Amino acid sequence: MSEDWERATKADLDVMRSTIVEAHPGVIDAENPSFQDWLHEGYRQAISLAKKVANRSDSLAVLRFYAQGFKDGHLVVYETHRPLSQDWSGWIAEKRGQDFYVAYTASEWPVPLPPVGSKILSCDGDDVRTILARDVAPYYDSRLDLDSTWYKLAEFLTVHHNAYPSLSRPRQTACRVMPSTGQVEIYPLHWEHKEGSIRAGRRRVPARQDVRNLGEGVYWLRLNNFQPGPSDAPQLKALVERLKRINDAKIFVLDTRGNNGGDSAVGQEILGAIGIRATPPERGAVEPAAFWRASALARDTLAAVLVNAKEVFGADSKNYRWIASMHESVTSALSEGQPWVPQPPDPLRPSHTEDFRDTNSRLILVTDAWCASACLDFADEVLSVPGAVHLGLPTGADSVYLDVGTRVLPSGLNLSVPLKVWRNRHRGNNQPYVPSQVFDGDINDDGAVEAWVLPIARRSLAA
Repeated sequence: MSEDWERATKADLDVMRSTIVEAHPGVIDAENPSFQDWLHEGYRQAISLAKKVANRSDSLAVLRFYAQGFKDGHLVVYETHRPLSQDWSGWIAEKRGQDFYVAYTASEWPVPLPPVGSKILSCDGDDVRTILARDVAPYYDSRLDLDSTWYKLAEFLTVHHNAYPSLSRPRQTACRVMPSTGQVEIYPLHWEHKEGSIRAGRRRVPARQDVRNLGEGVYWLRLNNFQPGPSDAPQLKALVERLKRINDAKIFVLDTRGNNGGDSAVGQEILGAIGIRATPPERGAVEPAAFWRASALARDTLAAVLVNAKEVFGADSKNYRWIASMHESVTSALSEGQPWVPQPPDPLRPSHTEDFRDTNSRLILVTDAWCASACLDFADEVLSVPGAVHLGLPTGADSVYLDVGTRVLPSGLNLSVPLKVWRNRHRGNNQPYVPSQVFDGDINDDGAVEAWVLPIARRSLAA
């Protein structure tokens, strides 16, 4: 019954709000008083929307609506055990430049499909941005000032995904497109349900991290996994050791496509292995500093992270000892009623005084729109190196709140909540990195990206 779904949604919203009040740094952040505004107003709006909930997908949509209003990419609601499925119209849209194009079509479909590469003009009389901003963004990512958000929203034009539902979303019936012929055509939309992933027929970034020697001193590093589990530890160690042995590199292409964050320690290991020194701070500059909010969720999260760090890096590693120290500090602050715990310096961040081998290699950073969290931390370091070149797509962006803990809501859905705040971070709140040159093709096409990047990279040596 709808009354039961409304009641269940309200129960989740209550636990969601109480968890945020208990653990999120924004609640007691004197530098962000507007956080409290959405904490209460967003809750009021979400409670009102709960009256329209008729099923689990609707309930998830309302919870995600409340989360997205904080404009914090680390504050999200999601589920992990529901089988992947979606309703779709046989083709997928993609943002290229400032416009939207048909990127992929099914091999067979009951109605004609627009040709791949066709520019999408409108659907049912509304332009693409209007549809996405109205029907999808409030439940997926409401940071419409970020270019990366539009790259991520594009796929939802013709896909209703069960993991990212919208409340009472209409289905478009026809779209106006302009194929390469230049003749505007109208294509009706026929919707079908599909279990599993519709990405199977598309080119995707491989999961394996590696380094390839392309000759003439050019090395291409695939760096798309900063969330290593114990099974990834041997591969990561082998990659780091191989990088340390490279002594003829003129160019390192650091390809982070497919990397949406994880553990910043992985990026630090990579940079240390290729000989990157941290840039010394300017005289008198205020150094960034992080503060954890003391909470039971922070304490328990650090305890779990400590277990993984022991398996991946080892109990004798700097990373393990640093996390153990943080766990002890948060536990102590919690028992003493202290609200904040200063985070000590990252032991893996290369110091400008450390004796790393010198490198004269040019760094080329390649990103897509999904680069966030630890991927952005990696970009911070790379782009601080003189002469580094940034190519690809604009990155995602983080608020100043990071390092998440997870709480299971009464319905079984998961709530991810940031646990610490950055002060004086060089990259501002929800500030992305924009490449010096933006790729206007299919960012998942390895061959096309490589053919585009390499000439630019080699020309940069002569600059």
